[in-house]
Amino acid sequence: ATNIVVDSAGVGLHKASAYGARISLSTCHSIPSSAFTVIRYNSIEYDPSSTFNASSGTFTAPLSGFYAVHATVSFGVSSGGIRSTIIAVQAVEHTRGGQHSVAFNSGIPETSLVSGMVLLSKNDVLDIRAYQSTGASLSILSTQTRLSLQFMGQ
Repeated sequence: ATNIVVDSAGVGLHKASAYGARISLSTCHSIPSSAFTVIRYNSIEYDPSSTFNASSGTFTAPLSGFYAVHATVSFGVSSGGIRSTIIAVQAVEHTRGGQHSVAFNSGIPETSLVSGMVLLSKNDVLDIRAYQSTGASLSILSTQTRLSLQFMGQ
């Protein structure tokens, strides 16, 4: 019985299902050069416990335990600079995804991925941050910019 929770509609859900979220980006937005910037995923596809805040781009842990986190960020087409993505907990870098340099404009958007098993305390705040160093603002594209979080247990 401890692995079952009841949602606001009175439906019993397994704890791992109840405390997860899948969010995407529905519109493009720009991030500045040379600063890690919170991605404000704004299209909540699944979040039965209302743990994700689309206006701030943050997830608040409803329980202490391990969470599987997987995020992709699709950067607009541009040449030069570095692209990187991190998982931040309490506004501090926790896990860094792949970091890569873009030497030339291939005409194909660059996608950065970060995944990890993150130990959170109840009410810890998690967000995904992207970095780019083109020297100018760069668009984050809605295609392939997604975040999935899943409570795995204590």
